Amino acid sequence: MRKVATFLLVTFVLISAFALAEKGPMPDKVYFDVRMQQDVAIQDVVIDNSNILCHWGGNSVLTGECPYC
Repeated sequence: MRKVATFLLVTFVLISAFALAEKGPMPDKVYFDVRMQQDVAIQDVVIDNSNILCHWGGNSVLTGECPYC
């Protein structure tokens, strides 16, 4: 009896969480914009052509080691 009550309580909590969750629009498109020169990339971020600047350099990219992981 206790297992059934626990199961029903968990089921009720999960269903209510999904029913009350805010639903928003799905993103239409994701754009990846790559710049090979750091100064050009910084200028694009400043004038709002790009939103994120991520810079990897050195041998870590060539060897497969991600410095931010």
